[in-house]
Amino acid sequence: MHVLLISSGGVVYLGLALLAPGCGRSDKMSVMLGGADAMSVIRSPEKVELFPSLYTYWMETNPAGPMPPNPIEKAGPGTNLPPATVSELTQLLLNPQSYLPKTNYLRNDVFEPEVILRFTKRKKIVELVLSIGSGHALLQTGPTEKDVDLFPVRNELARITRPYLNKIPYTWRYLFN
Repeated sequence: MHVLLISSGGVVYLGLALLAPGCGRSDKMSVMLGGADAMSVIRSPEKVELFPSLYTYWMETNPAGPMPPNPIEKAGPGTNLPPATVSELTQLLLNPQSYLPKTNYLRNDVFEPEVILRFTKRKKIVELVLSIGSGHALLQTGPTEKDVDLFPVRNELARITRPYLNKIPYTWRYLFN
């Protein structure tokens, strides 16, 4: 906050230049999400699609066989999410409390890429590869990848996206029993 004192004819005016509500939060989220462009796409996407990952299908059909070359690839066409669901996801992903801060602490969880959320705005694409089982996600914007820890909201992410999946990842089954 900046305080500006202006004197005019013996009268002192006190002017406060305040940051827009949440502006500090915006800066923090921008850093967490890998930049203002990624945040802008997540904040107001034109379209959000949900894809199962190749890993999910591999685990259901042949987990003893060789792992697919790129397990985070999308397995088939995506499902367009309705506006109410997109709004729920956006609110969750733009809330700093949805993320655990970086620490030296390491949970003993394996990153298993289960589903991919693709946010599109004009020609910009942000993809979030979710591992609900571990709570981690890989955020991809073009060639840039960033690991984010969504452990605090992993169950909520599963609840929001589950109705739009034809195949529920095996790692989610314990979440809904």
